[in-house]
Amino acid sequence: GNANIRSLHTWEDFDAEDNSYLPWVGNGHIGLAILPRSSVYIKHPDSKTLSLPIGWSPLIVPLAHGTKREAVATHFPSGIVSRYQCYGSGLHLSHLIYSHRSRKEVLIQEMKIANPTSAPLVLSLDIQVRSLEKLLHGAEHRIIILKEGKNENSLYNMMSGAIHVKAEQELGVAILMKNVPSSIKVEPHRTTGLYVPTIVCTDVMKKG
Repeated sequence: GNANIRSLHTWEDFDAEDNSYLPWVGNGHIGLAILPRSSVYIKHPDSKTLSLPIGWSPLIVPLAHGTKREAVATHFPSGIVSRYQCYGSGLHLSHLIYSHRSRKEVLIQEMKIANPTSAPLVLSLDIQVRSLEKLLHGAEHRIIILKEGKNENSLYNMMSGAIHVKAEQELGVAILMKNVPSSIKVEPHRTTGLYVPTIVCTDVMKKG
């Protein structure tokens, strides 16, 4: 078929050791498994495959309390992975993750959060792995402001570091990700959305 759908009781039900199905987004330059413990993968200079993890993941993780049901679907022709979550509070969300086809450095996350109840609801958010320090040496992180549209400024996380790949060679990694708010308030009978682009650039450099 053109898609694979997997129903979960909780996000943690995803077993990374289960090789029967792996929801994955990638375009040959960057790749990411949609799993509870994952990392962005990039190309090793000596390989044609995405075999080098950077130890960091931009995957947005909802932190709602209470009962939850979830399904994860992969649409093979488009390469889009969709997460659908329904909470006991009544709140439900859809989360699309995909890598850009023509702009190979770009990974996109689109999230829609709906509140069908008569009271406002708050959803806390985080990203899966914030630190680059596990695999990248010389890691740096700063917040910058970029203008989007005529009157809108957005916060972005800018991160960089390097991975040792050979005795005299390392791979520089630079990441730009739109800042994810710590929480979102959804008014009664309303739907709100997030659009979070992430850019991952790499370049081979001589050490020193």
